[in-house]
Amino acid sequence: MSLDSGRKHAIVEQEPLNGTKFFAQRRFGLRIGFGERAALFIIDLAKAFTNQKAMLGANLDKAIVATKRLFEAAHTRRMPSHRLSTHQIRRLL
Repeated sequence: MSLDSGRKHAIVEQEPLNGTKFFAQRRFGLRIGFGERAALFIIDLAKAFTNQKAMLGANLDKAIVATKRLFEAAHTRRMPSHRLSTHQIRRLL
């Protein structure tokens, strides 16, 4: 780490990561095996993305309808299903 002259913040010097190194550092791609039954997780289907009036929003009506159908099918089959935000996932790690 070095201080940029004339500035009050530190600049972190880091080599660019290629895809393989990037994912390896974050432990992606490892074998984790299978559990005893399937589960459904929906991640980040939040109003910030699904409301067209929001800054990051878009028309995701078709995705919302499809997601509801997935949840209904999971519920009918007594499959565990959960909705998680990125914030909730970070707390789990």
